[in-house]
Amino acid sequence: YNIELPVTLLPAEFVGGEPGEFTPIQFGTKNQMGAGATLRQLIFDGTYIVGLKGAKVYNQLVAQQKGATVFEVKKNTSDAYYVAVVAVENHKMLVDNLTEIEKQLFETTKLYENGLVEENNVDQLRLNSGKIRIEVENAARQMIISRNMLKFQMGIVLRDSLVLTDDIQQLIENATAEIAGRYVYDVSQNIQFQVANAWVDVREMQVRLEKAKYLPSLSALLNVTGTSYAEAFDYFNGDNWFASSFLGVNMKVPIFSGMQRHSSLQRAKINSLITQVERERMQENLNLNLSTSNANFNQALAAFNISMENVEVSRKILRTTNRKFQEGMATSFEVTQAQSQLINDQFSLVGSALNLFEAKTQIDEILNN
Repeated sequence: YNIELPVTLLPAEFVGGEPGEFTPIQFGTKNQMGAGATLRQLIFDGTYIVGLKGAKVYNQLVAQQKGATVFEVKKNTSDAYYVAVVAVENHKMLVDNLTEIEKQLFETTKLYENGLVEENNVDQLRLNSGKIRIEVENAARQMIISRNMLKFQMGIVLRDSLVLTDDIQQLIENATAEIAGRYVYDVSQNIQFQVANAWVDVREMQVRLEKAKYLPSLSALLNVTGTSYAEAFDYFNGDNWFASSFLGVNMKVPIFSGMQRHSSLQRAKINSLITQVERERMQENLNLNLSTSNANFNQALAAFNISMENVEVSRKILRTTNRKFQEGMATSFEVTQAQSQLINDQFSLVGSALNLFEAKTQIDEILNN
């Protein structure tokens, strides 16, 4: 609604006036309404084409990152499972030691009551029994903690029960069988390398995008407009509407951007080179880590086997010392020393088992097992 129509000055001679003079004239109606629609169609745009390809590459990157996350969860769960199994074995060995020393303490106490041994022998065994009992309690707490960590990794409610069906020996036999002969390695199958490779594609796509910004873009448009003029507020009268339309082509040609496009392109090229170098370094690191992990696994396996032998020898020494003690040929201090040696060898066995499982999970991580 035009409260006051605009005034236009026409040369006066147009309406019969004197030349050089102007006549004020108002054009239009009090009411005016317009409605239109424009259809635009992109014909060519380099950034749009590169963007479509980049979306596919980015989707692949996201899928591979998801796979890497899933694999990391599996690895953490395996680590937690191994720790829980080792904790159970450690507690079992300490309980066996405690049972043995308490049996020895009971028999020695009876001998002391009959005057066959000195009180110092009883006190020494009682002291050793107390130390082992503390270790048993600590091992029990570690067993609970490790099992709760496993439940957490598996998404199991802590108050729910969880039964471990494997033992150390069975797991190590399985691990040894799985690792044997797995030296043939295709780095392209590693999930982390695949992620790095996808990042190379993404950075290269960004370079193409920056190059595409130098290209012109072309689009077409179709416009249809209707306009109504009326002195009164009457827009529903078809006689007052006048249609117009046009078909056009729009081309945008980039000319100058203050070196911004050039800087963006150079930055994208540098980022692309960085990801390529990182991918090459990752490939070298994966090959090196596989070799190192295999060596660590073999070393840990040898250490575990030696620790197993040491435990058996320590048990034999303890049995011999206990027999000598019963015969009065050894002191309670020697029994305590033999018991401590067995416990230390068992701790070494537990540590070598953890090292072995850690080396296996590292190999599994590299090989995407």
